[in-house]
Amino acid sequence: MSSLSALQNISILEDKQGDMGFEQASRPENAALYKPWPVDQGQINMGFTQSAYWIRVGLQRAADAPANWVLEVPFFLLNQVDFYAPQRPVVRTGGERPLASRPFLHRFFAFPVEIDTQTQHFYLRVSSHHSVTVPITLWQEQAFRHHVQNTTLLQALYFGGLLALLIYNLFLGLSLKDLRFLLYSVFIAVFGLG
Repeated sequence: MSSLSALQNISILEDKQGDMGFEQASRPENAALYKPWPVDQGQINMGFTQSAYWIRVGLQRAADAPANWVLEVPFFLLNQVDFYAPQRPVVRTGGERPLASRPFLHRFFAFPVEIDTQTQHFYLRVSSHHSVTVPITLWQEQAFRHHVQNTTLLQALYFGGLLALLIYNLFLGLSLKDLRFLLYSVFIAVFGLG
């Protein structure tokens, strides 16, 4: 199995004021404040809210499974995403933070995780001015890299085709002096930008 999108051990804590720190969110006495997220509800979606959310993900691997994985949040409209892994420095990224703050140069948020054979808790603190939607996918590292490469290749083919169509119609419009081809070129340009 190279990826998992329906993780079993996810729980959520709403921070209405948005001032809770990691030390407070990860205290054992606050574990009861986390509400389990039912797998049958699909991806985490809290809607439009001013609250920050702490998402606790419990991960454990089988003894014969690889240790290096990637936890991906494939939703780019999150303003702040802070990732806390055991014995690792915090990763602070998000839509309003520089692209250099991301561990992977990727359009979504992806974090390297080293999973042990014993259950460990990884924490995400998420807040946004948009919808707080937090789909979580866990990838084997090599499978994640292949997925990103294939997706980038498909996007390059798509935009390359649009560019070829735009240039072809632009040359037709200029050589035939037909306004319809020029307008179609403008349509393709706007469609590609959209």
